[in-house]
Amino acid sequence: MSETLKTLAAVVTLPVVCSWRLARSTFDNAEKEKPWRRVVFDSIFRWAIYTQSIDQLAYLFPGTEETYTAWVKKKGLPETIDSLEEDTKVMWIGPKASSKFILYLHGGGFSLPMTEDVCNFWLYAQKQLAETESVDFSIAIVKYTLVPHAHFPTPLHQTVAALNHLLSAGIEPSNIIVAGDSAGGNLTLQLLLHMIHPISGIPQVPAGTKLGGAYLMSPWLDILARNPVPSYTENRPWDITLQENLKEFGDRAKAGITDDKLLPYIDRYDAPEGWYNGLDSTVESVLITSGGKESLRDDIVQFSEIFSKSHPKTKLYVDKIGLHVDPYLDFFAGEKKLCETTPIIISWVRDIFKK
Repeated sequence: MSETLKTLAAVVTLPVVCSWRLARSTFDNAEKEKPWRRVVFDSIFRWAIYTQSIDQLAYLFPGTEETYTAWVKKKGLPETIDSLEEDTKVMWIGPKASSKFILYLHGGGFSLPMTEDVCNFWLYAQKQLAETESVDFSIAIVKYTLVPHAHFPTPLHQTVAALNHLLSAGIEPSNIIVAGDSAGGNLTLQLLLHMIHPISGIPQVPAGTKLGGAYLMSPWLDILARNPVPSYTENRPWDITLQENLKEFGDRAKAGITDDKLLPYIDRYDAPEGWYNGLDSTVESVLITSGGKESLRDDIVQFSEIFSKSHPKTKLYVDKIGLHVDPYLDFFAGEKKLCETTPIIISWVRDIFKK
């Protein structure tokens, strides 16, 4: 009852918060460049994250499979779901008979499911490349088990199962891009690391596999944000995440790890010297994007500098007014004017799939 009352109190105050935010955006150097719809819907998203507990948010959002099922029905698309080992499911946007694929790993701090705006973003990218570049690809969305029902390395096991499912169908690794946002970016990196530092008990990816690309959108890699990071305080007024939330998500994500040797797979802070050496053998091209106004910005930029020493074909793009997972927020708001990062992503995908 107390959780319900807290949610209702937040809803009652939301119109005031949104109105105030919209009024002050005229004088805000970051927000005055954004369409009014984004300002309002960013406020809604921010208010939900700031006022609700993780359990409340998990209750408010439908599950990943439920979101996908409702979304394809609304769009008039076929519902195609493959059930694999370890309670893994792969949900398809586009035909399974395609020759090019994005294996998508959703964010949510390993505790929250995929949201509908993610599906809308990738459908937009799919249509754009098909119409303007004659590049066809399908999206395979991985449904992995969330905290507290499972902890690391279960989501990694499920991701490997999904990738091997594509490879066993005869798909060329060079025609596969693994893409993930926030915690999904973390999971993308886990997969690449497992390919060079195999974890006992987790299925291996076939030797010699080299993926076409890996995309990390606003990757959440410093799970507990231990050190003072300027972007956490500097971007607090704008971002949809804040340090306290990230710590709570991080504590939950690491709770199931009993062997310290596994920590470098999930938390960059614990990575030893040379941990990323050899990753250039697992994937041809890497794209990392961040928002200039997101809390994780400095963590992401620092990681990119370290990572690119081991993988020279790494590109970092920072949108100066972008927030955490900013490209998706346009689709959450139903905004037609898209952020600067979206065409960067689509262009990068095109370059890989047109080779």
